[in-house]
Amino acid sequence: MKRKVLGVLLSVVVIGAFYCLLIDSGLCFRFFHNAVTKEIRSRNSAWFKYSKIDSLYEQKHYKYFWFVRYGNESTIDIDTVFFKKNEVLMILSDKSTLGDSIKELDMICLPESAFFYLLNEGQSTSLYHVDSIIVGDTNQYQISKYKKIY
Repeated sequence: MKRKVLGVLLSVVVIGAFYCLLIDSGLCFRFFHNAVTKEIRSRNSAWFKYSKIDSLYEQKHYKYFWFVRYGNESTIDIDTVFFKKNEVLMILSDKSTLGDSIKELDMICLPESAFFYLLNEGQSTSLYHVDSIIVGDTNQYQISKYKKIY
């Protein structure tokens, strides 16, 4: 009888320790989140939607979305995008300082969290081609990496 009680108590302690280490500490979540992040960032295409872009897109059917996370004049070669300036929507992070210096491009600001899966760690900008659109209450844009701009 003592062995059964001791076995049950030991099982409860092991399960409790496992719960505290993996579930409660977020270790399990971080592992799967990192795996998903790597997979999404390695793909060449993605789906993107943001309601504030829809009204701009209706006026001008942009061919490119240019995501700029931490850009400023010294870190970005702007000339690579200007040849298509009428076809590019510049999507700036709220932490970017680039918006004040460029008036030729249409631009919109998004929260930093919108850039997490689209740009790799340390990457400041990326140009995406708009491949297709699913029109709805909020449009969904299928975008593919066009050219990395650092």
